Amino acid sequence: MDNLITELGLELGAGALMWLLALAFPFRRMSPNDEFRWDLCAVAFAFCFALLAGSTLSWVYDRFGGLVALWQQAVDAWPPAATVAGYVIFADLSSYVAHRVLHTKFFWHSHAFHHSSRHLYVLSGLRGSLVHVAALFAGPILALSLFPIYELPLVFALVTVSQVANQHYTHSNVRIPFARYLELVFVTPRYHFVHHSIDRHLSNSNFGFLFSLWDRILGTYTDPGTIREDEPLGLDYSNAKWRLLIGIPPRAVTPPHNLR
Repeated sequence: MDNLITELGLELGAGALMWLLALAFPFRRMSPNDEFRWDLCAVAFAFCFALLAGSTLSWVYDRFGGLVALWQQAVDAWPPAATVAGYVIFADLSSYVAHRVLHTKFFWHSHAFHHSSRHLYVLSGLRGSLVHVAALFAGPILALSLFPIYELPLVFALVTVSQVANQHYTHSNVRIPFARYLELVFVTPRYHFVHHSIDRHLSNSNFGFLFSLWDRILGTYTDPGTIREDEPLGLDYSNAKWRLLIGIPPRAVTPPHNLR
């Protein structure tokens, strides 16, 4: 329980730090945020969805315990650094794949809520329907079964907090020095904001979470240096908030209010 409280405190602290840095060193000018109250509600739903999705996926993976145990016996012989590296790489690549799947026609409306924010900042990064949360949790939970870093408590805590902090970081409005060089390997706020463009061609690129390499290797990279900083964000159609939260399409496709 104490570890959980400590991790939660670190995650909240990371979010607050990103928020303050964005105020001091903004990447782009943003209009006043009229969605803040809704974002607070969305965070509460996301927390409940995360608990439900995590418990369900853990139960599913437990059904394959025999196969996982055989694999883990082999991994136990690895150096700890190799196990951690295996977890980080597998979790990030599987999240990239799940993210691309969420952008397919069949799953898009389960993911649209995440793209509905017109203000890219710490809280907007936590928007998500139940299917969205489950899809993005699946890879890291499977990675945890294949690469049991939980046997290294301190490492596990650091990796867990880092994953949440990275979510805050990539969705923040922080201007990062030398971003174009960091983006050769890592995702930055400038890199990720392209993915939240109202232009569907741009939002179907830059899917990465931690590493930008997957986008570069698999042909989904857009150079953020070629995109104007005042690029509008959000959806190119309107939908009711409750329909977005549940993950169902609008009754009729209409332009959003800011494009009418």
